[in-house]
Amino acid sequence: MQGLIWPSISFIMGLAVLSVLYVGGQDAIRGELSIGSLVQFVAYLYLLQMPMINIGWISNMFQAGWASLGRLQEIFNAAPKVTDPIDPVETAIRGEVEFRGVSFAYGQTIVLHDISFKIAAGGSLAIVGPTGSGKTTLVNLIPRLFDVQQGEVLLDGISVERRPLEQLRRAVGYVPQETFLFSVPLRENVGLGLDDRLTDSQLDWAGDVSQLNKDVEDFPARYDTMIGERGVTLSGGQKQRTAIARAVAKDPRVLILDDALSAVDTYTEAEILRRLRGVMRERTSIVVAHRISTVKDADEILVLDDGRIVERGSHRDLLEHGGLYAQMYRRQLLEEELEVDEEREEHEKRVKAEVDDEAPRFGLRPPLGGRGAEPPDR
Repeated sequence: MQGLIWPSISFIMGLAVLSVLYVGGQDAIRGELSIGSLVQFVAYLYLLQMPMINIGWISNMFQAGWASLGRLQEIFNAAPKVTDPIDPVETAIRGEVEFRGVSFAYGQTIVLHDISFKIAAGGSLAIVGPTGSGKTTLVNLIPRLFDVQQGEVLLDGISVERRPLEQLRRAVGYVPQETFLFSVPLRENVGLGLDDRLTDSQLDWAGDVSQLNKDVEDFPARYDTMIGERGVTLSGGQKQRTAIARAVAKDPRVLILDDALSAVDTYTEAEILRRLRGVMRERTSIVVAHRISTVKDADEILVLDDGRIVERGSHRDLLEHGGLYAQMYRRQLLEEELEVDEEREEHEKRVKAEVDDEAPRFGLRPPLGGRGAEPPDR
């Protein structure tokens, strides 16, 4: 619509000027209109052109704004489906998590089927499985981002639906797959959701656990550095480490990492996991991951496939079982070996290219085999 308005107004104004010149020119030839009056009228017509364009522009903007206001009003008037309970239970949360026969569906699509497990307070659980097997949906049920349709999710033996939302979500530190950061200083992004401003010592501790400190040292104002909307000035790994720092800074009783290390290299992943082990010993932890190296030290590992628990046990037990988990483990080992081979080949190509470049400088000629160099014949 907007692309049609401006050409239409320009065409109409041009047609009006042409008509005035044609009719007024004939009157001027007959002596019924002076040349000055004709020029004056054309000038007035040009003066009217911009106000007419502005009227069309304002009308178009008004209609777009009115439509946007209607969509915003729908959001403002929408009632949340997840609400506080009528008779809340506000006992202190220790961190014991239990699922009893939980099933969940998006519309007519069932994504979780009869899920049951229990994690003792301070224990650790890992969840692995193919993409789309329901891992993220499962952990979303703990802080009540959705309510279950069948079964129960319990926290310290009490249904999460009976916990006040504020208390429940303050007790859960959640690192989602997609990290959302705001265009504010990094300090405020890490301290999001806290009542008090984080002190420098708290920031340094959270940054040390998440391995964010080594990047912050290079920032112009350290934790007071402004970052772009959605963290556009940060890399994918820095975003994930910021989200991990945000989660541990809350000092939650339940820590959930939903594929939170997928964008970091294996060395940084190992360092983060080493520091997180101390944090996880003091609170219940649930880790969702695709890398077996991330989850192998968990107390129990659940393997999901098509929304069902198909295997469960420790890392050693699942490898001995030889099922889906063992297949994933062998596939990842093979991928790592292929990556190492590719890196070795790239390194050898670079070394060979450097030798070939240096050979002419020292009067050497490469041998027929293509490796090293031989001195010229004397």
